[in-house]
Amino acid sequence: MTGRNGWLEYYGEHEISPVRQDLSDINLHFAKREKLYRQLGLPGIAFEGKKILEVGPGSGYNTLAFFFFGGG
Repeated sequence: MTGRNGWLEYYGEHEISPVRQDLSDINLHFAKREKLYRQLGLPGIAFEGKKILEVGPGSGYNTLAFFFFGGG
């Protein structure tokens, strides 16, 4: 790998994730994801019984919603 990535170095140095979500209300998180997916033309039912490879998931917040919608 060549070069440096200042953003990644900053996140690692300060032990933070730029995509952190508040999961204190998990149902609210799922509702937000459902709204996002619907706006993208993907209703929750589209995930039922499907397998999805999430590349670079970071903390896996979208994966939680995927399983909630019936993916596996």
